[in-house]
Amino acid sequence: MMTRLDLNLILRETDVENLVASRMSLEPYTQAALQIGEALSRLNPEEFTKKNITDIVSQVWKQAFSLDSESLKHRIPAFSPIVARIIQEVDRAQELDPS
Repeated sequence: MMTRLDLNLILRETDVENLVASRMSLEPYTQAALQIGEALSRLNPEEFTKKNITDIVSQVWKQAFSLDSESLKHRIPAFSPIVARIIQEVDRAQELDPS
């Protein structure tokens, strides 16, 4: 499974909110990584789908950044690299430990 550190790194690299680029506090990404990780840990292996992960990231993002539905809607395309990396890391972990 992905660690909070892995998720935090992914969020910082994708920098959807331009916090890194603006040299702002990265604490919102740290908190979002924690919440995303907790939600992912509750999924069964067959539930690791692009839609489910996008829904999790969207819900966490809406809360973490106090977004309304319209603002969130504009960010969803930016979540694609985050979701792809999460799926890639989960697939890699399953290949290493197929149990």
